[in-house]
Amino acid sequence: MQPSGVGARTLLLSLLLPWPGTGQLSVIGPAHPVIAHVFEEVVFSCRLSPSMDAQGMEVRWFRDHIRFVVHMYQNGQDITDLQRKQYHGRTEFLGENITQGIVGLRLRGIQVSDEGKYGCMFQTLTFFNEAHFPLQVTGTGSTPHIHLEGGEAHGIRLLCTSSGWYPEPRVGWTDSSGQDLLPLSVIKHQMVNGLFRVETIIVLTHSGGNVSCFIHNPLLDIKKEARLSVADNLFPKIPVWKLLLSVAVAVAVLAFFLTGAAFYFWTWHRKKSKLKEKLGR
Repeated sequence: MQPSGVGARTLLLSLLLPWPGTGQLSVIGPAHPVIAHVFEEVVFSCRLSPSMDAQGMEVRWFRDHIRFVVHMYQNGQDITDLQRKQYHGRTEFLGENITQGIVGLRLRGIQVSDEGKYGCMFQTLTFFNEAHFPLQVTGTGSTPHIHLEGGEAHGIRLLCTSSGWYPEPRVGWTDSSGQDLLPLSVIKHQMVNGLFRVETIIVLTHSGGNVSCFIHNPLLDIKKEARLSVADNLFPKIPVWKLLLSVAVAVAVLAFFLTGAAFYFWTWHRKKSKLKEKLGR
């Protein structure tokens, strides 16, 4: 039997237009932002509530919008035609519990560029609903390394470097008592892969036991640090002849000013005496 005109039009509209949620089923995604570490993998989980078999549904994982497809599952198989290029070969649909309406997606090789707002959607001819959640990428870089760059006029110059951090880390120096030290410079460079490389320089004017350079990941609240024991013999010494020369120069300058002052007062006193003699005549 051929469908009536009204039935055919209804079927056509149901295929072309988005289907409103029925209000009976909802999609539940991660309750908190998903944190993924660079170069590692992460699993997103979504489920139907109440629980029901989703084998006959389209399950789509997307980013920002349903047309930006991260992974698509339909009719019991993965559909790669609509998948965005940057996700090719990096996703795996996890459907072991799909009969209970529970699915997952594994994303491998996490990159800084993967950070953003994601979603999962369940859809049939009569129903669709979706859940959204943010993905936050993080990276804890290498242990800092302190380099002794050399002596300054009044101290020693230390360079601390580390790379592989995300988001932008906090950088600093502390002394042996844990007090912050003021650095000469702090440079944070974001590399092509989005990770940060940091360099910071400090000039120490005196020994004070240990000095520490630390890099802090604000998202994970993880800190890595390096320590250096600063000995007295690291600081530049003034040669004896330079010290004697400085003293001799200081004495000569002082003698010059004292001689000049004495000559000035002698001249002034002589002029005053002559003036009194003239006035006394």
